[in-house]
Amino acid sequence: MNYVNYLTSVGKRVHGDILHIDDLVESHIQKQAKSVDIHWRNVDALVAIQGSRIRTAILDCKLGIIGVQETPIRLLKQMLNQYPVLSYRKLKLINGYLEINEYKPFVYGGVGFAPLKATKGKNSSWISTTNIQDHAEMDHTDTMHISFDNCSSPIEVKISEYFLKKRKRAVSQVQRFHDAMHAQYEVASTEEYQNAYTHYKYGMFPEDPMAFELYALEAVQDL
Repeated sequence: MNYVNYLTSVGKRVHGDILHIDDLVESHIQKQAKSVDIHWRNVDALVAIQGSRIRTAILDCKLGIIGVQETPIRLLKQMLNQYPVLSYRKLKLINGYLEINEYKPFVYGGVGFAPLKATKGKNSSWISTTNIQDHAEMDHTDTMHISFDNCSSPIEVKISEYFLKKRKRAVSQVQRFHDAMHAQYEVASTEEYQNAYTHYKYGMFPEDPMAFELYALEAVQDL
């Protein structure tokens, strides 16, 4: 997959051999859809577009670039509706509990998206940190080439390596929280809970279900 192949002729002249997501605009996008059945494991990024017909460019490693009318955060919220186990509010509470107070990731269903910087009043673009294969810092300041698992060519993003590492760490932190909490809830409802070693093993987890429940309760009371 090379996302440049899914640009219009105008877009190809602007971007050259590598897609620069910060320079992507509506007139560069070849394919538009009123609705799309998103397979989230295939999505490498959701690029915010300030267009009259396109609000998001979906970078899909199987389908290329697809322009849609919904904003990136709207698409991410729709993911929850496909299998609504956690609410968007619950995901925000988890970020708050973990003290992730800015650039809050969206982690659900085995995928993790991190928001990128956006100018005031504009929507943020989101990148799938779980799909990143490699990255390299360019000579010019705060610019990265990011490669994804199923893409032959990287994309260019105007962020620093430090910023990217912080976003990847936040996604990993939330994913670990999900995994640890689910494991503890599951063991508490099975016979495995009666095993003394199980008590010891899960007692070593830094993630504390009761502490989170208390935090969530206090957050509701503060509303």
